[in-house]
Amino acid sequence: MMKVILLFALLVLVPFVYTASASEIISFSLDKYSVKQGEIAELNGKIQQNNAGKPVGIEIKDADGDIILIRTVTADSSGNFSLEFKVPTSAAVGTLSIIAIVEIDGLAYSESGSASVKKAVIPSTPAVEEEPIPAADAPEPEVVAEPETKERLSFVDETKDPSHYVKRYLNEETYKDWFHENFPDYTIYEGIGITQEEYRTIVNELTKPAEPIPEPVIEETIVAEPVIEETIVAEPEPEPATTQSSKGGGCLIATAAFGSEMAPQVQFLRELRDNTVLQTQSGTTFMTGFNQFYYSFSPYVADYERENPIFKEAVKVTLTPLLTSLTLLNYVEVDTEEEMLGYGIGIILLNVGMYFVAPAVLIISLKKRFL
Repeated sequence: MMKVILLFALLVLVPFVYTASASEIISFSLDKYSVKQGEIAELNGKIQQNNAGKPVGIEIKDADGDIILIRTVTADSSGNFSLEFKVPTSAAVGTLSIIAIVEIDGLAYSESGSASVKKAVIPSTPAVEEEPIPAADAPEPEVVAEPETKERLSFVDETKDPSHYVKRYLNEETYKDWFHENFPDYTIYEGIGITQEEYRTIVNELTKPAEPIPEPVIEETIVAEPVIEETIVAEPEPEPATTQSSKGGGCLIATAAFGSEMAPQVQFLRELRDNTVLQTQSGTTFMTGFNQFYYSFSPYVADYERENPIFKEAVKVTLTPLLTSLTLLNYVEVDTEEEMLGYGIGIILLNVGMYFVAPAVLIISLKKRFL
């Protein structure tokens, strides 16, 4: 674990890494010099054979300098290592920068490379000209094949409205990538068990702009007597369209611990973030700072969970008190900034007490009792 953390620090400080004779220590190449957005590429490399089994850190950035991937792979007994990765559809067009780094005898050796990222082009289907049918020959009746029906996927909760899954598919890039990676033979509407027409109707409802609130109509009725009755008729205000403005990545540590993005614990954390925390300005500010800290180390913890089942179970047990404390927010109304700050600080102090104060008090009490 310490080696993984050290490699991550070296990737951050890569401009200062010792590079002398790096090509003799470590080298790599891609299986293609040019990749398109959404395409999968494979990186293959090698380090000196007498250094086999050492971890190799790999960092990939797009043309705008945004980090696409940070991963750690281990060289085999021959010193070979490889990594298969997918270029996101949101990656900037231009040069893809790749840095590989390995630590040997206290010194870090790095090798850099690049590839060209091109915009994905959807080919158009050429029109097929139909040959004229001779008048003498009567056309044969066409056999219309019935559309193939596919079974609804197992992760779909029948008690939830299909628009819940369509909204996540449209607004969350990580959810969309997860769906296509695990179910390449399905479209989203086939996966959740609706027709293409129903899918289009839901998309139109989610993307249409909110209608303006009409001005109240004032009607005046003047009677013969010198009494003026004034009747004000106000049309009901339309409900504002619901849009999801939050954009956040998945909870990597919880997803790895509970095995899937569709696990109830992971969905609970996601819905708490979107429907409660991000509905206030203070909650949005907190999530911005928290994400910068959280995603600086969570990929490595998630990778280690997948490699070590015992560590995975330990993380699952450790997360249980946190999840229990967060369920308290389901029983309160958070409508103002003051309520968000109050409940948020209370939850934080509760977790500090459970994870740090209570164990410290227990250790001190046992120490006084037995020493």
